[in-house]
Amino acid sequence: MKVAKRAAALMVVVLLLAASCSSETRESGKVFEAEGFGQSLSAAFFDFQVDDAELAEEIEEYQPNDEEKQFLIVNVTVTNTFEDEDSIPMFDTDFRLLWEGQEEQGLYCEQNFASIQLPEEYTLEKGESRTGSLVFVVPRGITEFTLEYLEIYEDQFEGNTFNIHFSVQ
Repeated sequence: MKVAKRAAALMVVVLLLAASCSSETRESGKVFEAEGFGQSLSAAFFDFQVDDAELAEEIEEYQPNDEEKQFLIVNVTVTNTFEDEDSIPMFDTDFRLLWEGQEEQGLYCEQNFASIQLPEEYTLEKGESRTGSLVFVVPRGITEFTLEYLEIYEDQFEGNTFNIHFSVQ
């Protein structure tokens, strides 16, 4: 159910945004990377950065079901830079988390259960920024992560990939 919801949410974003992007102006296959906190990347529709990240055993009295796992709280800022629209829809599933050995599959954030999390769906007006957290459940002992955004358009055209690498203590 969660995968279907995420796929539907992604398609809504793609349908709304791709309508104003012709295939002649879209780039594909490039990988843009940044290292560490506070480094911003510019995708076709928005800029984003990882402001901070921390590991936690518990969030607001919730704990992972598996004692071999813990929460990773990734604080991000997203800014609407899209020229063709007044606002853009955003989803918590726009980003996925990668780490060594998990690169192919990746991991999407947990559904909202804590007050610190970005909403599952929100709108960014032209020029507006939003800061909040994405919460992931990760194996203990992992401290090197990548937050990834992949541009996917309504016609399934895959644009560029944006990766921010960061470490937590």
